[in-house]
Amino acid sequence: MLYERAQFDNAALAFDLTKPPTQAIAAGRYHLISKSTPSANKPHTTETAEELRAEYGTFLYRLSHPLGEFVIDQAKSLDTPPAHIVFNVSQHATRLHVIEALRGKHGYLALTTLAIESYEREEHLLFSAIDDQGLPLEQETCEKLFNCIAENAGPANIPDSITQRLAAEAQRHTKATISQSLEANNNTLMKHVKSLKSGQMT
Repeated sequence: MLYERAQFDNAALAFDLTKPPTQAIAAGRYHLISKSTPSANKPHTTETAEELRAEYGTFLYRLSHPLGEFVIDQAKSLDTPPAHIVFNVSQHATRLHVIEALRGKHGYLALTTLAIESYEREEHLLFSAIDDQGLPLEQETCEKLFNCIAENAGPANIPDSITQRLAAEAQRHTKATISQSLEANNNTLMKHVKSLKSGQMT
């Protein structure tokens, strides 16, 4: 999303934004904070923010930063035709045993978004995936897979039978997620009712 707007320094986990997408976003050097950075795991307070700025520079690139929000909004609007993605497990910083078990295999994966309007808006990313033997992959496995470095190896043709199965899996995940949300909301409502009754009794 920032390919033509910034120059990237992969080794330093940073990039220089030369062409800001809006006037509200400043040009300059932005640093990414990784989980391997000890200070990144501290609670986000004014003091820790100052420490991070002193260590990494003025701009810290976060999803909640206006630039991060711009990138997310732009990415959501992109067309996503079927593609052949190659995941590189060997270059991950830590060993992912569940992913290493997939080394050398191939399969099919689809990602859908689900928004639920309730007491609070809920947004879910639901993975549907099967390996080359037709076995389904768990949501957690797919999430960890996307922690690995990946390369787009070009367009892919997905058989209709696979597309239909992935759609069925997505529908199943959607129903299960909505059911869990309804149950959680119902439990919250019952707690509020009990709290109100308890207050009236006293």
